[in-house]
Amino acid sequence: MSNVLTKILFLILITAYLTGEGVFILLPLVTVVAIGLTTARNSWFRTALLCLSLVPGFALGVFMQSLPLTTENLLMWTATLLAGILLPISVGSALRKYSWSRCLLLITAFLFISATALTMYFWNDLRKDITISINARIAEINELSKEQGVSNSEEINKNFIEGLKYLDYHWEDFHIGLLFGQSLITALIIMGWMIARLKIMPTEDGIHYWENPQLGSFSQVRPPDYLVWLAILTAIILIYDQHYNVGEWLRIVSRNTAVILSFVYWLNGLSILTFCAILFHWNIILTLVIVLFVLGVWTFPILALFGFFDTWWEFRLSLLRLYNRLHPEINS
Repeated sequence: MSNVLTKILFLILITAYLTGEGVFILLPLVTVVAIGLTTARNSWFRTALLCLSLVPGFALGVFMQSLPLTTENLLMWTATLLAGILLPISVGSALRKYSWSRCLLLITAFLFISATALTMYFWNDLRKDITISINARIAEINELSKEQGVSNSEEINKNFIEGLKYLDYHWEDFHIGLLFGQSLITALIIMGWMIARLKIMPTEDGIHYWENPQLGSFSQVRPPDYLVWLAILTAIILIYDQHYNVGEWLRIVSRNTAVILSFVYWLNGLSILTFCAILFHWNIILTLVIVLFVLGVWTFPILALFGFFDTWWEFRLSLLRLYNRLHPEINS
């Protein structure tokens, strides 16, 4: 019982803190781990207690900061509170029934839809803040260049400034895609941590256990093959747009789609790398560190390329054949 009391106290304090600091919107990221694990272990009484603990935490944060109870604030708080309850219950239930891919898709979809909705709601303010931040950065670079005078870094600064201006001008072309990438990476971290925790401690009270024979492994996570047709169509539109004008909206959609697909195929490439590490009995963390150290900034595009061409070449089967050739005694 001490474990659930610790969780209740933690949720009350973190909810009060997030409410008081004006970042209550982050609550689902906390509850998906704290409440989601209990739900996955099928302990519904404890899940109910944890969900109820959010209410006094929210009230405490409002009272201590004397926050105004406006209609807009109440709607936002209510929506976030419901999300903080429904998301962990959905994820916890999914972890009992579904595969790695479906659970990851669930969390990514929730984060991406929420982030996109907030972006659309605060679009003008966000757009203005981006422009102000980029122009302030450009001014700092120009001022630094004047103080240093003419140097070998002048051309580098000029190229960097041009890159910042391009980012400012074409921000809409990539922002939604980058939001998806951020959501996917966040979901991957949450999923990895939750599954590792459930495997180490599958029960909280000695009665309710977690088990899911359908879960599988992250090394088997891969996108559907038909998604490659969307990637090919997007590439055709982007190539055509370099020579002809396809229109602003189609350009925004195609570029953001390209960014989204690059993250999807990067995930597949990461899954292939994980499969390779597991197959050859390498340390997964050390393998990732070495690959990142060797490839550097090229890690993302190279993994994305492997993930893309896996549609035809099926690298996992190739790695399995290679392993069988190197270890013929296994098949004998």
